[in-house]
Amino acid sequence: MRGAHWRVAAAVVVTAALSACVNGPGGCDFDPCPPGKGSVAALDTQGAERWRTSISDRSDDPPTVSGNYVIVDGCRAVHVLDAATGRLLVSTEELADGVGVAGGLVWGADAAEDGEPARGVRGVPLEREGGTGGNGGRTIEHLGGSNGESGDFARTFTVSGDDLVGTHGDVLSVDPAAGGPGRWVQLPARPTQRVLVLGDRAVTASPDGSVVGVDTAAMRLAWRVVPEAVSRSYALRLKAVGDTVVVTALGQSAADEVSEVFAVSAGDGRVLWRRRGWELAVVEGAVAVLMSPTTVAGVELATGRELWARRVGPGYVDSYPDAQLVTRAGTQAVAAGVVALPARDVRGQQHILVGADVRTGRELWRVDGERQPVGLDDSFGVTARDETRAQDSRAWLAALDPRTGKQVWTTQLRADRFSYARPAAQLAADPARSQTLLLDLPQLPHGGCF
Repeated sequence: MRGAHWRVAAAVVVTAALSACVNGPGGCDFDPCPPGKGSVAALDTQGAERWRTSISDRSDDPPTVSGNYVIVDGCRAVHVLDAATGRLLVSTEELADGVGVAGGLVWGADAAEDGEPARGVRGVPLEREGGTGGNGGRTIEHLGGSNGESGDFARTFTVSGDDLVGTHGDVLSVDPAAGGPGRWVQLPARPTQRVLVLGDRAVTASPDGSVVGVDTAAMRLAWRVVPEAVSRSYALRLKAVGDTVVVTALGQSAADEVSEVFAVSAGDGRVLWRRRGWELAVVEGAVAVLMSPTTVAGVELATGRELWARRVGPGYVDSYPDAQLVTRAGTQAVAAGVVALPARDVRGQQHILVGADVRTGRELWRVDGERQPVGLDDSFGVTARDETRAQDSRAWLAALDPRTGKQVWTTQLRADRFSYARPAAQLAADPARSQTLLLDLPQLPHGGCF
């Protein structure tokens, strides 16, 4: 199977119909990636279609926007389209995933052969005769630093301008996409996170809790910070906002689970603020929205100063009348100064979505349904509501105005689906072109024959 990483900013629609298996005399021959045909489309701010491109594949992963290109990771190939016109530039089976475009090549982990794990990183030319794979391109293979594993670089690298920046073992490397000598620096940790690049700083993290910043101009370690909460190992989430990195550290202490969120200046590694027992939910401009088991709060990104707080979870309905907010970080979304907060209406126990001002926490609107919001720059992408059945629609997605909660547009998914639409996996914003990408490919089959 091919993996994908969501890094999008436009609207894509993909349609396909596929069979998962064939029942023969011997029973069921399960095909994990049956053939099929779909499409990808770009929508303007009113939901009108700008372009639509057919793709023969299926996927459970969101598309990626890299500069002027849209990358779609299918189970059969990686597909690259021109973001402005939708023209399909290449479909290649040489990559296990598509990470970004640089030097006229689409880069990703080299596809595994004969059941072997992928080892290197490969760049495939965008323009090829027939639009399919062939000869050409480049391969970068790092065997690992001290105690590193072959394949580390493929899991951690990112495309930054004309360079590939990633880690292997305890080494961070910068390799030119066009070829030529690379540069490297040894680290006091073995990062496993995909690298973030903020100007001349490359930031990454390792399971021992180390968050490190490398000066890529001088190729030296600029700083290292660790959580205050003590744990044998950590699951770390990094979010870059301007020149600030917000880190959520989740771990297991000898006595209990631990969590901590802190903000770091990417330039000098200065810790701007810390909060124990919290996680980052979302960031909008100069405000970070945090979650704890009992509270949602908005804080200033630069200082950590609390701007507002509301109680959440069972028993707390006074913050937003008759609404119990969902406590799990990651289900929230932000757009145009508004945070969308999933909740339950205690009067009827149905799902609702509350829109609140990100700087004050004041409720602006609420709508029925679970909705699964995703921020689309100037709107929220959500599942549409089927009012005739009083439930979320399986096959329709919608955009909500963040200021009013009113529906701006809807679009129907045409591909075969085994579950409800997932806005975060199918919608993405492309602010550079003021469009939304909607991916409507059929899902991969899960389990055996059906």
